Amino acid sequence: MTGWLGRRALRTIHEFRTRLARYHLQQRRAAKAALAADPVVEAAVLRHAQEHSLPHADVRRRVEQYVDEIVPQLNVLSYYKIGYNLAKVVLNLLYRVTVDYQDEAALERIPKRDVVVYAMNHRSNVDYVVVAYVLAYGAHVSYAVGEWARVWPLEYVFKSFGSYFIRRGFREPLYHAVLEQYVRLITKNGVTQGFFPKGASRATAGSGRRSSACSITSAAPCSIPASIATSGSCRSPSTSTGSSKTARSSASWWTSVIGPAAWRSSGP
Repeated sequence: MTGWLGRRALRTIHEFRTRLARYHLQQRRAAKAALAADPVVEAAVLRHAQEHSLPHADVRRRVEQYVDEIVPQLNVLSYYKIGYNLAKVVLNLLYRVTVDYQDEAALERIPKRDVVVYAMNHRSNVDYVVVAYVLAYGAHVSYAVGEWARVWPLEYVFKSFGSYFIRRGFREPLYHAVLEQYVRLITKNGVTQGFFPKGASRATAGSGRRSSACSITSAAPCSIPASIATSGSCRSPSTSTGSSKTARSSASWWTSVIGPAAWRSSGP
């Protein structure tokens, strides 16, 4: 962004005190170039071409389609001005949103070069909104979003929020090579990520767990020293007693940190 929009985006980043690496803003262009030159992706291309007797150029075009499908383009104003304010209105209208515990000192001690991964329980699609809203002051969270959101205009909205798309039931090794290298790439470049390992429902819990496990393994192929730095919940007010009860769309979250030393020891 340049000109007035660029200045407005910069003011918004300072207003929310968010951990936003420069890579966030050039993510799509940089990620596409990095994945095109990635040796793991190239090896998967050669293997796929050999196994299916396809020309190398055709397989490369398929990889480009996967990259276009997966990689988002974060728009700071879309995320913080449109998404945040809409979430604020909706959530505070329906729920009582609270942060039960937050270790500010622990969060402040996280080095700027380290990567933060949020792992949350998951009971409904509202959880994405709850966690992004509560963590907005201090962190932009990139989510892995399933096929249900790949419809107009949701696809463009989620990509402008910095979310990337995954095919949960798609088992092609070539696709998974591209996806895993993308997750490693954004993790290595400091993109804060959120995962819901549990799954949204019994019907999709198995596929959801497999996809989340794949993403988490890609993001953290090493032992992560975890500490509970933040936890909270979204509660629905009780109209009868004035107390609160946990809503069906409640969410709790914990943080883990991956340091540069872990990346040097594990590697992609």
